[in-house]
Amino acid sequence: MSHWYAGWKFWPERAKGPVGADFRQVTWIRPYRPGPLRVILALFGVLVTAGPAFLSFSILLGPGPVVPRFVYASAFGLLAAGMAIGVARFFAVGVYVNDAGVRILTIRAMAVYPWRLVTDVSTSSRRDDLDAEGDRVVITVRDIGPIATPVRRHGMDFVGRAEPFTMASLAVERWWRDAGAMGRAKS
Repeated sequence: MSHWYAGWKFWPERAKGPVGADFRQVTWIRPYRPGPLRVILALFGVLVTAGPAFLSFSILLGPGPVVPRFVYASAFGLLAAGMAIGVARFFAVGVYVNDAGVRILTIRAMAVYPWRLVTDVSTSSRRDDLDAEGDRVVITVRDIGPIATPVRRHGMDFVGRAEPFTMASLAVERWWRDAGAMGRAKS
């Protein structure tokens, strides 16, 4: 019996069996899962974005003169596209790693640092006026200094979830120690 989803794959093709010592992770992966609050707010953003998109299509397909309909549909379409980009960017915020380096993605910016430039990955528990959120993962980059990441104990992904924060911070540290050691050995 053939199903419409028979050829669909949720994960990329991988070699069967254990991974050898020569395997290199080249795709960016987030070493932790997005938290439920981030997922719920992103889904709400998708629902809110659907309003202007539906309005754009209904105006475009509705009766009346073509030029005003096109202008209004374009305006609502641009609004929907901007909102969709914002929601996607909000959902993607985080720290991504691979064997080459670390990528820090925020809503406004993205920074990529090779592991050979990263001198330390640690968890900071500084509490002052600038950083009232408490514990967060800090990546120290040579010639730049410490960089605070979006991985925070009371951030969008870990609010009320202390154990996943600890696991995420340890995963980033472990990736720096393992993959970063290979990069530092090459340079």
